[in-house]
Amino acid sequence: MKINFNNSIIESYIWHKESFLIKRDDLISPFINGNKVYKFYFLLNRDFEIITSYGGNQSNAMATLSYIAKVKNARFVYFTRELPTLLLNQVSGNLKFALENKMELKISNDMKNDCIAFANENNAIFVPQGGAMNEAREGIAKLAQDIINLNLENLCVFYSSGTGTSSLFLQEYLKKYNIDVFTTPCVGNKNYLYKQFLILSKKKQNFPQILQTKDKFTFAKPNIKLLNIYREFLKQGIEFDLLYDCVMWHAIIDNFHIIKNYKNRLFLHSGGIFGNKSQIERYEYYNMF
Repeated sequence: MKINFNNSIIESYIWHKESFLIKRDDLISPFINGNKVYKFYFLLNRDFEIITSYGGNQSNAMATLSYIAKVKNARFVYFTRELPTLLLNQVSGNLKFALENKMELKISNDMKNDCIAFANENNAIFVPQGGAMNEAREGIAKLAQDIINLNLENLCVFYSSGTGTSSLFLQEYLKKYNIDVFTTPCVGNKNYLYKQFLILSKKKQNFPQILQTKDKFTFAKPNIKLLNIYREFLKQGIEFDLLYDCVMWHAIIDNFHIIKNYKNRLFLHSGGIFGNKSQIERYEYYNMF
């Protein structure tokens, strides 16, 4: 498994006339990168025969777990809801990648419970949707130490959130170094994200700060404002995923008054750009791309 954390260089960018540093976690590996390489770090040196999880049909976590299972010569069984006709007719993106890695797809109307039952019956490693589990702390601790080692003064960090696992654990580690973590809800709203934090921790003083966008973005629904951000950075030679990082950038510009006084602003690339292919197909379907 070719993973090189040294590939995650720090680059400087100007966006909306403001300076930002970007940690290129998307460059760690072609197939396991971004926040998922840290979230599933605990699996890299562990032997297992079966792993199972559940979630969306174009999940970045699904794609990453399928690759890890392939390298480990293990079974990966994934539960998701019935596939839409468009995807059935033309399998693409993360789903195509995962199936090529021999992922076993199970259609279920009760994904979570069916997945847990399967794990119990088959002695499989159970990974909750999006990797929201305490085992993720191991990799996030490594990420936190890499950030600390940069020795950047008056630093804040931006990390987009699905379940919020990565941003929560990262703030816990960085709190004592007076490094602030900002995040934004990309899947649900602020209340949903806050509830996700509470599932994993009761220490509210260590929660990352949640930035909300002025516009409401429905997860995975094409939006021209997100596409514009995608294109702006693409012109500068860097690609971000349309589902998470572009929403985080939108939250930054909407709340710049909150973070403008930090000397160093570090954006963590969450990876997942392999899934852009299927998302761009949605934009094309609506004649937006």
